[in-house]
Parts: sequence; C-alpha cells; structure tokens
Amino acid sequence: MRLLLFTCFILIPLAAVLGCDSQADIKPFRFDLGPATLRPSGFFEGVAMFRTASTGDTINTRFGRIPLQDTPSQRLFSAGHSRIQVCGQVGRLRAYVETDFLNAPEKQPYRFRQYWGEYRVGKWRILGGRAWSLLRPNRVGIDSEGGLMNSFVVDPGYHVGLAGVRNRQLRITRDDGNWHLAVSYEAGNSFLAKLAHDTQRLHLEVTALGSVHRRAVSMAAVIHGPNKIDIVSQQVISRGVGPELLNTIPANVNAHSTIQGLEARVRPTWRYSHMEASLTVAGPRATALCDSGPPGSSSTCSSSSPGAQPAFRRSSHNWIGPSGRVATAE
Repeated sequence: MRLLLFTCFILIPLAAVLGCDSQADIKPFRFDLGPATLRPSGFFEGVAMFRTASTGDTINTRFGRIPLQDTPSQRLFSAGHSRIQVCGQVGRLRAYVETDFLNAPEKQPYRFRQYWGEYRVGKWRILGGRAWSLLRPNRVGIDSEGGLMNSFVVDPGYHVGLAGVRNRQLRITRDDGNWHLAVSYEAGNSFLAKLAHDTQRLHLEVTALGSVHRRAVSMAAVIHGPNKIDIVSQQVISRGVGPELLNTIPANVNAHSTIQGLEARVRPTWRYSHMEASLTVAGPRATALCDSGPPGSSSTCSSSSPGAQPAFRRSSHNWIGPSGRVATAE
C-alpha cells in the first residue's frame, strides 16, 4: 500500500536523573536547579515519505484514513516526530514532560504528549497527569516514561490494534519485587487495573477496564529470548475500545484485536521486527467501517446488515538502522 523511506539521526540524547529512565550506554547529562535535578533529552528525526494514495495525514499515518478509491500519490517530508523531553526530581517527587510536533494538521504543530508528576512512598507510587493508559502494555514493570511495548514500526502512528492511548489520569502503583500492581481512574470515567510479573526471560501482564460504556480485558507478554530476540504479544477483548485499536471503528461496538510479533536486535544499533495484527469488529454500528465510494459506485463491504463483522489483518516488516528508522515493507 505504501513505501516509506525514513532517514533519522539523533541529536545528543541527554540522559537521566535518578528515578528517570536512561540508556545504559549513554553517560547521563543532568544539572541541578536549586533543590531539583533536571534531565533534558530528546532527538531530531527527519522523515521522507511516499504514499501511493493521498490520506490527508502528515507522516503520522492513520490506517483508517487510507482511501478505498483511487487518489493521487503523495510525497511528504517532516521533522515533526522529533521529540523534546524533560525529567526532573525533587526528593521523592518525579515530574516528566514529553513533547513533539505531530499535532493535527489544523492545529499548531507543537503538542504535549505527556505531562505528569509521580510521588513515591516506599513501594507505592502515586501518579497524576497525562500519561499512557494502563491498557498500553509494558516490556518491563509498569511505567509511562519507558519500558512500553511500542513496537519497532517505522510509522509514528504506532501499530494498528495496539491498545492504549495517552490519557489524563490518577494512578496508584505498588512495586513488590517482580510483581507490580496498578489501578487508575482515567479520562472517560474509566477504571483500570493491571497486574504484571517480571522474570529474567518473561514479562506477563493482565489489564481490565470498566466504565458505563466501555469494557475491556487485555493480556500481553514479552518473551526475552536468546540472541537479543523478543517475542511480543497482546490480545484485547473489548466493547467501546475500538477507536483506540483503529480510528475508524465507532464506539459502542465489540472490537477484538491480537498482535503477535518477533523483534531482533541484530546489532546494538540495528533492529528488525515482524508484526502480525488482526482486528475483528461486530455490532449494530460495525457497518460504519464500510465505504460506499464515489457516487454511483458499489459498497466496498461484503455485508451491510446489522451485526456485520469486518475483519482486518496486517503484516509488516521493519528495519531500524544505526540512526533510527530506515524502511518498511508490507
């Protein structure tokens, strides 16, 4: 459907303060400002993209915006995925701000991705602000700054079917050795709970969501195999969570997704991933996924009756090179 060419390079990833994520092979940069210790970080990324169809999107491709009829091709270049982050700590209080330039086209490009504060007391952590939902799976523990199971896909839109978005929330987390438990109240009047367990080779977690109009159960795992190979998996059964899995899915329908992937770190700076995703939607509003096309044309859906179950599958292969994302094939 599309061919992407990404050329990326990193401008001085500035590292971390105590309590903030850092890369082990990068010497931390930090400075003191009164009682606070600050760690600024980020990267610059230039993305060149060619699409065989016009979507109306920036480089942040939304799968549901890909037209079902013929449209002109599209060429884009943007540095919007570049990111600026600041993490700071004062005693037991940690604060984090994360920004990029991928706001909606009709808005100012600069946007805040995350902004939250977290207070630690013994084994307990209390977080408030805009952070990743507990539905977004982790690779290690439960955290919103690092260790998330964001796959090695080349598109800044992340992978279709991957659950969890950034929400305003209040979260309480308890870390007890290899066990982690978190509960949160998030935007949309949703209550969530997550239980995670870590070993040297396995991260396993179960998440439940409940509200008046939304319900979901998610199971996710990351198997840390030999030779720097990871096997990643997430299964979601939901009602009302569909728009997070694919933006064209209407609310108040049943939506189930599964993601299975293999990721390899060929060298410290080279990564490869193969991801398989499938998505099933059912309910009286499922026909909203159908597209009737131009006037006079027939519908692109095989069924338009209530209860129709459009299915979606996607397979992608991605290489990430020494300076970031390089190419994808689908």
